[in-house]
Amino acid sequence: MIGASKMVANSSEELDVLIQKVCSKGGTTIQAIDTFKENFVDRSIIEGIDKCRKRSEELSKV
Repeated sequence: MIGASKMVANSSEELDVLIQKVCSKGGTTIQAIDTFKENFVDRSIIEGIDKCRKRSEELSKV
């Protein structure tokens, strides 16, 4: 995870391009990524972060 995060942060290429470069077609990693996409894992993570931020803002006003 750390290595992948650093690669994304330091690259000007789109995430999907990087994924294609590092995942073997039909391999194990691309299978996991495809499953994450099918189950909208990215949306869940973004929504969780957004709700956390909003709650933090509410609590800071108390």
